[in-house]
Amino acid sequence: MLLEWASLYELRLMDGFRLRGVDLDGRDRVQLTIPRSLPPLTESEHDEAWDLEDWLDRCRNLQGRELFVLYQAGASAVGVWDRPRREWIDRHVFRRYVVRGNGKAQATHLKTKGKSRYGSRLRLQNAERLLEETGEWIREALTVDGPVDSVLRACDDRLWASVREACEPSFESVRVATIPADLPRPDFSALDSARRAADRGTIQNIGVERED
Repeated sequence: MLLEWASLYELRLMDGFRLRGVDLDGRDRVQLTIPRSLPPLTESEHDEAWDLEDWLDRCRNLQGRELFVLYQAGASAVGVWDRPRREWIDRHVFRRYVVRGNGKAQATHLKTKGKSRYGSRLRLQNAERLLEETGEWIREALTVDGPVDSVLRACDDRLWASVREACEPSFESVRVATIPADLPRPDFSALDSARRAADRGTIQNIGVERED
């Protein structure tokens, strides 16, 4: 697709996953967003230029496997997706009781309110166990199924830091990208939705205002 648009417009880099097509008069005509399952357009987020052939070469060298990690307080869903075969190699859902009656995770409550009362120890232990189970599954999956091209996550930054720590050193030198979608509570259906969202690119036509 990018080859076709490159023949019509000059493609200028916006960020690692977005380009804008500029016509011969220097006017923006189209904005392209590539799927998050593909490598970013540049090797580094600090690069200001990109090379189409270099990016295509990196796409051709993909192993064809992606690790999906969906994580919320009390639930996680993880899976390894095989792109050439279009199927899950393995996937799993973990659930633990960690959320208080007011909807706040126990670990968050302790940081903001101090010591809790009845049930706090159980909820905190369950939160730690959920993290351990998720990290153990990921480490084992990457050992058994082999390396992945990327890790695609749906998880806020605070929780993700804990997940990543639990998985070390599994994520060394592996690209991590955020799935651009609002997903439901982690389960098998949410994994399917995450996979579709990661494969989705967009093309936005940009109109040109008429001059009076």
